[in-house]
Amino acid sequence: MLAESTDRSHDPRMDAFGHIETWIFDLDNTLYPPRANLFAQIDERMGAFIMRLIGCDAVEARRVQKRFFHDHGTTLRGLMDGHGVAPAEFLNFVHDIDMGVLEADGRMADAFAKLPGRKLVFTNADSRRKETNTNASSGSGDDGKEYRVQFLTASHKYDNQASIFKGLSPVDFYTDGSLYKYTYGSTTSPEEIKKILREVHEKFKDAFIVEFLDGQRVK
Repeated sequence: MLAESTDRSHDPRMDAFGHIETWIFDLDNTLYPPRANLFAQIDERMGAFIMRLIGCDAVEARRVQKRFFHDHGTTLRGLMDGHGVAPAEFLNFVHDIDMGVLEADGRMADAFAKLPGRKLVFTNADSRRKETNTNASSGSGDDGKEYRVQFLTASHKYDNQASIFKGLSPVDFYTDGSLYKYTYGSTTSPEEIKKILREVHEKFKDAFIVEFLDGQRVK
């Protein structure tokens, strides 16, 4: 895995890449190796979530998971459409895995740091796990803060496609006592969340930005 780079010296081998403005990397099983086998942990957590949700055994949970995957494209979409599961509820549970299997890789970190231009890292994970995995790879001191736009508070849980959301999708929520507080968008960029807020203001004029750290609302 990537460790924090300490070598900032010029490497003449990088001159050949000087014309490249943007690099695109895949995080999962690329910046960290397949032998870490994080997906095996996630797969097990998905089964546990389905078992708890519908009250079935592991065999039935596996069957349901694969049916949702094939019929809806992802297990999460099947849970959203079929059971009204909020993305954050599912993602926070299935991504609560052991990151101790990730190992630092100083050589990769040095090479990564020397590449010219901006670097974009893509993953199908939620933003909280992306920050955790990237930081474990790079040894960075990023605070991992997540920004969302809160637009609605209600006393009960709505299905993700409820008309009260005025077309916003996907919608997440967090609980505060007996209240459900609904949010839209998720980013670690303060500038990006301002753009999302402007979008939500067209439908909910009282919407505002909220901050999360390690999945918990920062007040």
